[in-house]
Amino acid sequence: HNTARIVGAVLGFDPVKVGGPDALAGSMNGALELSVEWRDDVAEMASGMEARGTWRLTPSTVAHEPVDRGVISGEWRDGLFNAQTIDLEGPGLHVTGRGRFAVTKGVSAATFEMIATDVHSLEPWTGRVIHGAATARGELRGAFDAPRIIASGESAEITDSELGRLTHVAATIDFTLPEWESLKTNGPLRVQASGWTSVGGAVAHEVVFDGRLDSWTAFRGRADGRFNEILAETSIAADWANELTVDVAAASLTRGADQWRLDPSAGRLRVTSARVIATNVRLTSGAQSIGVDGTLLIGAGDLTPADRLTASAVNLDLAPVDRFLGLGTGVSGRLTATASLAGRLSDPRGRIVLNARDLAVRGYAITSVNGGIDLGAGAATVDIAMRQPNGVAFKALGRVPLAAILPAGSLDRSVPSPDWDVNVVTDPVELKIFAPLVPKVDEIEGQMIADVRIVGAADRPRITGTVALADAAFRIPSAGIGFSKVTADIGFQPDLVTVRKFVARDKHGHPLTITGELAVSELQVGALNVNVEADRLAIVDNAIGSIELSALLQLSGDVWHPKLTGNIEVVNGRVEVDRLLRVLSGDPLALVAELNLPPEGETLVDIRGDAARAAGGAPSRTVFDSKSFLSGLDAEIRILAPDNLILRGSRIRPGGKDSWSLGDLNVTVGGELTTTRRPGGAPVVVGDVTTIRGTYSFEGKRFEIQRGGHIRFNGDVPMNPSFDVRGVRRIQGVEARVDVRGRLSDPTLQLGSNLPLDEADVLSMIIFNRPVSQLGETQRADLVGAAASLAGGFVTSPLASKLSQELDLDLLELETVTFGQNVAPRIRIGQQVGNRLFVQFAQQFGPQSLSELTAEYQLARFLRLQANTAQGPGSRAQRSLMQRTERFGLDLIFFFNY
Repeated sequence: HNTARIVGAVLGFDPVKVGGPDALAGSMNGALELSVEWRDDVAEMASGMEARGTWRLTPSTVAHEPVDRGVISGEWRDGLFNAQTIDLEGPGLHVTGRGRFAVTKGVSAATFEMIATDVHSLEPWTGRVIHGAATARGELRGAFDAPRIIASGESAEITDSELGRLTHVAATIDFTLPEWESLKTNGPLRVQASGWTSVGGAVAHEVVFDGRLDSWTAFRGRADGRFNEILAETSIAADWANELTVDVAAASLTRGADQWRLDPSAGRLRVTSARVIATNVRLTSGAQSIGVDGTLLIGAGDLTPADRLTASAVNLDLAPVDRFLGLGTGVSGRLTATASLAGRLSDPRGRIVLNARDLAVRGYAITSVNGGIDLGAGAATVDIAMRQPNGVAFKALGRVPLAAILPAGSLDRSVPSPDWDVNVVTDPVELKIFAPLVPKVDEIEGQMIADVRIVGAADRPRITGTVALADAAFRIPSAGIGFSKVTADIGFQPDLVTVRKFVARDKHGHPLTITGELAVSELQVGALNVNVEADRLAIVDNAIGSIELSALLQLSGDVWHPKLTGNIEVVNGRVEVDRLLRVLSGDPLALVAELNLPPEGETLVDIRGDAARAAGGAPSRTVFDSKSFLSGLDAEIRILAPDNLILRGSRIRPGGKDSWSLGDLNVTVGGELTTTRRPGGAPVVVGDVTTIRGTYSFEGKRFEIQRGGHIRFNGDVPMNPSFDVRGVRRIQGVEARVDVRGRLSDPTLQLGSNLPLDEADVLSMIIFNRPVSQLGETQRADLVGAAASLAGGFVTSPLASKLSQELDLDLLELETVTFGQNVAPRIRIGQQVGNRLFVQFAQQFGPQSLSELTAEYQLARFLRLQANTAQGPGSRAQRSLMQRTERFGLDLIFFFNY
């Protein structure tokens, strides 16, 4: 045996030249430290050579991939490389491995891991442009001339030139590569992808391929997917050796109890990169069926006489179809339709014939819809009539450019787009039929009469004619409000929309009136001149509160520089402050009444589904960009609340759900605010809100809010008003005070009394009805903990909150009162009646029962009359040195602000 030690540089080494497979071809450079041992027999020197050492790579290529740096250390013996370390780094790629690698003979047994920040390097292997991050780990086994790779991997945000975009991909493989040739690959493959948006725009929440890959160009197995709530299960054979070809052997689409199946015995469906080829294909669901036969050219290629596709649906029941597709349109009836299409998908030609009968849309009966659509020359020529029981209700006749209704890029650009030329005429038609177009509005009633004509280029239509609404009604569930007796008269001219009249009334019959003009050009709104007038209109009536207001507003300028001015007066208002703060913090449950919340563990909002739909949905075409409209808005609005706005809430947390609670609040306020906004800026609110009356609960104990407190808006951005509000509680003749001061973002509580007591004594009086000096040792040690356990208000406050919302009362409180050694429950209810009168009733239960009625009437802004009467044993018993309850009382209250 002979030995040698080699230290030096190696340049341009190619593993193929020492018997390695072509897949490992490269040019390797770097510093080498090597110990070599070989036999004396020259004939056996190569096969009997052994070597061990370390190779520190400088910029090289390995397996056709660039490597910036790396380390390879191990031992070579008898055609095998036993790697102690393989650590290679290249552009966006990091590969590590160890174990036994069969290079010229033997059997491999090695592990590897790959981290790629961008998998674009797979392009030579796949023939497609792919980008995205990926990780993979696995094992290399098998003989040197037929290696076996067992691996699993994940990738995120993958884009593929043919597949589209995928949010997440997970794959497992077990491949054998005879002679290291990728085109001879064979073995099982499972790929699970989520958030898939195809090149054509279709969205799938999850797709799973589970089968066998042969020769890297063919796949046999299952391809299952989930599209919203529809589960698709298919058995396919795919081949992409020359062009992509997918044969669908069987398929089913399932949603709940509804299922559509592709009958494998009836025909065959093949999809290639150029054509869809259907041979007597039938999609069935019970007795219903949809048939397709023929060929449609969907990609590049020359048209042939065989490129013609026919489809038919006979006596199709629309109700289960609507349910299956999840459209929620409420459509029912029977549809028979035929279609004959030729040409390319990007330039379709042919005719579609529709015949629907016994239709209904959310209960509104439609006798029939009949007509045809002719496709050709880049347009759809429509001739459709809808009949309701009393005669023809709707008719559309004319030419619609396909470029105006199909996604951009889906049409052949070499075919010039024709102009609009459509007439739409209706007799009085029920508005219910348009309910599917406005899913966030329900209880739609009334009639519409329209006579309009649309002309002009595909992207610049011009509308002339009139639209009128009569005795219409609708409801907006999210706001909890509805409108009835809606009438409208709207005129369309080529460059002007005139709202001659739009009147809607809320549930109390109070009107909202809109008149004005909108200048339009090429689907863009220009100059604005709109007047809005409201008289005691209910604009909110939901879990956030109930607000009625009168308003006189004017919208002027143009859509790029709108100006909104006017006055708003709150006629009646109640705001749930705790829920409003939750809405502003983004809580999706804040708008749902507590009594209507889902059971614990059930999801109200499908965030993942919404995110997937938002990510996959194409942006809709709108008349104008609402973001641009709002960013350019110049506004100055005066808001007046004449001492009748009620603010209330339970466990109010201004800093968010994880911040400390300010307690419970129920206060009537009044004041005047001015809201201004300049283009590109944030709203600025300036003004002063004054407390009129109310209650505040701190540590479960009830305080009367003093008149004359202030909430001042100083024009801060973001809005951060200051507080100076006092609550008073009388305890055995002692007046305990809680002052809420500071800013909304950082409020503070201060305790005080009418006697010279420190804050500890005041807190003890609030919680235990006695000073600290009279507390036991345990109570002194844990005053706050004892307060939480003894305060009955923590039990009664949530109940009172729910009851007040359910009964629609402005004030409802449950509390406990102490007299002597006894504790009794008390209920208090109150209601604002009109603008000036507030009525309150309190009932105390137990041996010392007490009934007390209080009425307060505003004579003027500075003068109020308050009357109260009390009956029951408690009116005599509840007396102390400094306070007592009388049977009758009449107070005239003067209020001065200085």
